[in-house]
Amino acid sequence: MNEVRIEPARALRWAPGWVLLVVALWPLHGIATALLAAGALVGLAELALRRFRGGLGLMSGPAWALTGVLFAAYWLPELLSLIGAADWTHGLRKVLSDILVLPLLWLAAASVAVARGRQIVFSGLGLIALVWTVDALVAAGTGTSPLFWLLDRGRLALLGQPLCLPQEVDAPGRLAGVFGPCNPKLGIVLASLSPFALETAGRRAGGIGWWLAALAIGVVVLLAGARAAWRHMRWCCCGRAGARWAGAGCWRCWR
Repeated sequence: MNEVRIEPARALRWAPGWVLLVVALWPLHGIATALLAAGALVGLAELALRRFRGGLGLMSGPAWALTGVLFAAYWLPELLSLIGAADWTHGLRKVLSDILVLPLLWLAAASVAVARGRQIVFSGLGLIALVWTVDALVAAGTGTSPLFWLLDRGRLALLGQPLCLPQEVDAPGRLAGVFGPCNPKLGIVLASLSPFALETAGRRAGGIGWWLAALAIGVVVLLAGARAAWRHMRWCCCGRAGARWAGAGCWRCWR
């Protein structure tokens, strides 16, 4: 029996843009979380309306299997932990709400299932990381992140409340960039996005662009004060993209 296939251009065609929008809004945690939940529900509804027909038109069989395994590895321990939970009601709510992780994984995988989607998502993530890097370098030199200042002024104008109150400052003295002093996650986020940023820089400007991007991101990660992020970035820079754009010198530099 022939399987009905869904053309990627028609099914979940909004998924790549949704992924980039969620990442770009990470500094606004509440909005990003709401967008995540909304995307999961809309994606699940679209798949349900199509009754999951033509699944291989959205993703390959291994991709469907991988998302299922990743979800099980994340969600089943949560479910089993309910057995000895001190606050059973809170734990149950958490377990039920985290079921949305599965359609989130489906959406993320579907967004990069075809070449055009991969190009949009990977290039977009690289550009986001590079913009955040430049913003952080400006913040290191001037003491103010232009992007965080704009977000803070916008929230103040709309809600009459800043993004970060003085008593909520976490880890003062660390470079926080667009995430602000109340959410010092810049280092680990940039380290995680660095493969996309370095690939984008290398593709647009060759080895020189790769090295400049690696140096800039490395400085920001160091100033952000996240040791785990620095180790993570070393792995990223010495991966396949690093060998492609920076040559053997990459390994000697980071060893």
